[in-house]
Amino acid sequence: MEDEMHNQPADSNDPAGSESPRASVILVTGTTNGLLSMCVQSLIDAGWDDRDELLIVDNGASENTRLFLTALEGSVTIVFAAPTASLGISRNSGAQAAKGAYLIFLDQSALVTPGWIDALIEEARGSGAGIVSGRMQLAGSPYSRAGLVLEPETYPRNLWAPVDDQVAGSESYDCQVASGDCLLVDRRLLLSHGCFDTRYTSELCEIEFTIRAYHRGARIRYCGAALVTLQNPRPIRTTRPEGMDLMWLMTYWATLRADRVDDERIATLADRQRQWARPNGTGNVIAVAFRVPPPPSAIAPAPGPTHSLAAPAAPAAPELDNVTLAAVRASQARAWPAEIHVPITPTMPFFARIQMLAASIRRFGGAFASSRIVVTVSRDLEPVDLSAVYAWSRQLDVEWRWIDAATYDDLGMYATALVRMTYDFEAPFVVLLDADTLCTGELDELPSLAKAGLAGVIAHFLPAVAERGLPWEDGAEREGQEYWDHLFACAGLPRLPSEHEQIGWRVADSDEPRELCPPYFNLGMLAASSGVMRRLGEVVMDELATVTKLVNSRFRCQLAVTMALARCEIPAAALPLRWNFPNDMASWDEQSDGADDIRVLHYMHRDEIDRDLGLTGLRGVDEMLDRDDLSLVNRLMQSRVKEVRSSMGEVQPTEPG
Repeated sequence: MEDEMHNQPADSNDPAGSESPRASVILVTGTTNGLLSMCVQSLIDAGWDDRDELLIVDNGASENTRLFLTALEGSVTIVFAAPTASLGISRNSGAQAAKGAYLIFLDQSALVTPGWIDALIEEARGSGAGIVSGRMQLAGSPYSRAGLVLEPETYPRNLWAPVDDQVAGSESYDCQVASGDCLLVDRRLLLSHGCFDTRYTSELCEIEFTIRAYHRGARIRYCGAALVTLQNPRPIRTTRPEGMDLMWLMTYWATLRADRVDDERIATLADRQRQWARPNGTGNVIAVAFRVPPPPSAIAPAPGPTHSLAAPAAPAAPELDNVTLAAVRASQARAWPAEIHVPITPTMPFFARIQMLAASIRRFGGAFASSRIVVTVSRDLEPVDLSAVYAWSRQLDVEWRWIDAATYDDLGMYATALVRMTYDFEAPFVVLLDADTLCTGELDELPSLAKAGLAGVIAHFLPAVAERGLPWEDGAEREGQEYWDHLFACAGLPRLPSEHEQIGWRVADSDEPRELCPPYFNLGMLAASSGVMRRLGEVVMDELATVTKLVNSRFRCQLAVTMALARCEIPAAALPLRWNFPNDMASWDEQSDGADDIRVLHYMHRDEIDRDLGLTGLRGVDEMLDRDDLSLVNRLMQSRVKEVRSSMGEVQPTEPG
């Protein structure tokens, strides 16, 4: 009987009473009066229906917002909540005061379109769904959110649909979960299930409620015809305290799916408090949304950080038609062979480097060509949506991730290079590349070469040689083995054996004796399993802070990686030069097997190709491609870029020469 009630459409005969409103639109406001007023105006412009009611929950509104709310008195219902109340508490307060048969929770930054509310209600009545979510266009983005999926042991996934595609995202479909920026809920369903669980923060309380309702028999639908624009969309974050909530939410979902989640996995998730969200408009793009069978009848217990997790019967998995299978697989399964992470400064030369690098990976990377490419951007300016600015990054499926301001303020540009080691990787293998590298051959061998450790090419010259005369914190200058001994001793680390030959000694004309070193890698290319990279990421930022205090070296990032290897007792694999090949002819002549086997070309030398002054955009790239005076090693770069140039987009009129 309870399940039947959950799936019956609400109407004028429901328990809310015959005189009750058709629907109650519930907004929660704080201090952002501008967003609220625009939202209310959009409701009016879209043709407000007197059969509906508007409730605004005052959650610590500013004086200006209070004045605005006062002006609305008589036409809206004002509900007061504590200034520190969470979104779940505030929305529950609105729900308990509402009279409508349907409750529609709307983000205060939303701008609605004509017919949006009718589309939601008609979808609920026509399908018998107790929960219906709308389509959300993100302001300034070429993509809209066309639903949400929550996979076993992973984060909530937005399904993206191109805004200019009249078909993608416009269909309605059954789903297992929904978010709360534009969410219709049958009033009886919400109240009978105890409303939103306020132990969860932010949007997670809404996601948890829809999961709970689905597994108690409620039907959930996505309605593509109910379109709203979000001026200031809420991210789903995994920073504390939401990270712990999200870990439990993921575990709960996996349990309902009868997927095994062992204690080690739970502990790992609990320890991963990193922001995961992919930037708007990248990845997860679908043509048509997938469809899900009717909800299961099994009733599952409500989750929570204090509850044990029972394992009821698993619902059927989503059924995909042939048209959508390939598209959804990329957004739902995420079977990346690897993640490739690159740090940059937000300048035109760096963007040009990423264009060339991403295109070369997609063309020459072999089995790694379909890898996830994530670019970490230093905080030289306030973050902007780079995926919306650069269409080529969407075409090449490049993600942008800005470093957080506090870390950047503390450790500067050096933090940008190493913070990528701290991410919660989803692929089984991780490759770190410098922006001024180019993929010139298949990367498939890297997992077998890295084995259980960190793989890279030993730096061309040691800091004791390249920065000879640079004083340490005590004013002394150190060279050779003394350099390493002092570094390890000051950091409280075990001394790593010096058994690797620096590459530069084999190609430089020097009277100095060949000097061996610990595993001191050039950052142009590093590779490891995601597990190894996570372990290094747990300590590498602290090592960077330590070495910064000891010596003012421009190679402090490379030193920090060596220190992290020592701290974690992780083995190192020194790779041949072809995995991080410098663009100089001395190295070319030394390489016995020539250019055919070079996998990663590092164009660090500027005598022929100046990456900063010559490659400031595609115009500069095209000029490089037209040159006939390049050496053999730089001709390799030229030939590879020529092969991928068509995938890099067109020169923009405003682009610098």
